[in-house]
Amino acid sequence: MGGLGGLGDASRAPRRHPNQISPATEKEILEVRAKHPRWGARKIQAILQRQSADGAECQIPATNTIGAMLKQYGLTVGRSQRQRAEPSPQP
Repeated sequence: MGGLGGLGDASRAPRRHPNQISPATEKEILEVRAKHPRWGARKIQAILQRQSADGAECQIPATNTIGAMLKQYGLTVGRSQRQRAEPSPQP
């Protein structure tokens, strides 16, 4: 089928991801975040669930998924790390 080129190594990566967020849902999440930049993943998820209860039939992603997507687009700021104190010297 592919001649000599068909004997080479092929990618083992999946061609499709069944649990991937749909582009429409992703766009909706980003729109909510653009309107309310201080809202986090939990509040965005709650708002989307409330909107979907009105009749729109779409699957709402988990809070962790929404948070990961916001982080991927650079829309979140990580918490500052607490500086560790040096151990006190032994007597």
